[in-house]
This record gives sequence, C-alpha cells and structure tokens, in this order.
Amino acid sequence: MKCLDFTAGLLIGALAGAVVGMLLAPQSGEETREKIMEFAEDTTGKVAEGSRQLLESGKDMVEKGKVQVAGAIKSAGSTVKEVADTLAEDVSHVA
Repeated sequence: MKCLDFTAGLLIGALAGAVVGMLLAPQSGEETREKIMEFAEDTTGKVAEGSRQLLESGKDMVEKGKVQVAGAIKSAGSTVKEVADTLAEDVSHVA
C-alpha cells in the first residue's frame, strides 16, 4: 500500500511540475496547449501500461499464494495423519 501511495504521489508531482513548467515557458498559447495535450496523452499511456503491469503482478502473486497454501495444507494433512497413526499405536500398546 505504501508503494502505491508513493507511486501516486510521484506521478501527481511529476504531472504538476510538467504542467507548471510548460505554462511558464516562453511559448505561444497554442504551442503550450499542444505540448500539454501531448504530455497528457503520453502520461495516460504510461499510466495505463503501469496499471496493466501492476494487475499482472497481482495476478502472479495470487497464483503463487494459492500454490503455497495448497502445499501447506497438504503438509499439514500429512503431519496430522502421522500424529494420528502414532497415537493409535501408543493406545494399542497401552491397552
């Protein structure tokens, strides 16, 4: 979550800095508007690509988590069976 907050803050800061830089540059209004539009289009593409990559990473993490949980469940089941078998042997020796 902290990484996402940092990334969002970085993106907003970069966007604000770029817009202020363009507005203060010695160009005509038309040139400035054109540069702002180009920047907005580039930024939109980068945000879309970053979102896609983040989604893919999230899916990969979920799949890895599923595999790990399944392995842990299988291991726990084996351990429970071993303990139950040992207890059954101990009980049969006592009786």
